[in-house]
Amino acid sequence: MTQEEAVVKALWELGGRATLKQLYDLAPKYAHFGTKTPDASIRSIIYKNKDLIPANDNDGWVEHVSYKDIQEVINETR
Repeated sequence: MTQEEAVVKALWELGGRATLKQLYDLAPKYAHFGTKTPDASIRSIIYKNKDLIPANDNDGWVEHVSYKDIQEVINETR
């Protein structure tokens, strides 16, 4: 599994929305991050992957684009 796949899988395991800390803890369980700065690698993957977006409040949360779509549907039905 690639590092990018590991980050995406970790995000889905966490429900499609997670804090950076949660991703830092879980993603390395799925792939080897052989760098001295795995947190920086994870952040880089988040910013380069078009399906992963920092949450609007920019407080360390990350969302998968599908999570945002699902939340919009839920809010429309309320």
